[in-house]
Amino acid sequence: MGRLMANKIKESHSLNKRLDELNALDPNDETLIELEEIKLALNLKVSKEEIFWEQRARVNWVKFVDKNTSFFHNFANQRKKRNKVKRLRGPNGGWISDEAEKVKIVTEYFKELSRASNTSNDDRVLSGINECIHDNMNKTLLEDFVIEDVTTIVKNTALLKASRLRHMLDR
Repeated sequence: MGRLMANKIKESHSLNKRLDELNALDPNDETLIELEEIKLALNLKVSKEEIFWEQRARVNWVKFVDKNTSFFHNFANQRKKRNKVKRLRGPNGGWISDEAEKVKIVTEYFKELSRASNTSNDDRVLSGINECIHDNMNKTLLEDFVIEDVTTIVKNTALLKASRLRHMLDR
């Protein structure tokens, strides 16, 4: 495997060197085509190497995971340690590590997120929006729907866009 790896490294090195040479030249059709071919070859090499390492990791996993080995236990323990929240910053700024207190903090945090906040500063936010619907338009928009208006609109839309609605209205 050592010689094979050395050949792969040498080939990648020569492709990168040729890529640098082509980038230094004035662009023309031939150099652009060769540039694309080299970039494609390099991307293919990277993809092959990623697949190789993924397969190698999968082989180790399959080989050791079913045997109830220390490999499996170490893997599971590392994951458990990595996923554990050891402490949280409390509302007063101090660190909390007690499990019951952490549960309270998290529960309160998400309850607070779901509550509607006080929006007393609406004027400042709305001041940047130009008014485009005037009172007469608003009155029309707030009127109840009339089935004749809906029928007219649906029948005047493009043939394919509202075929289901058109079928329902024709009943």
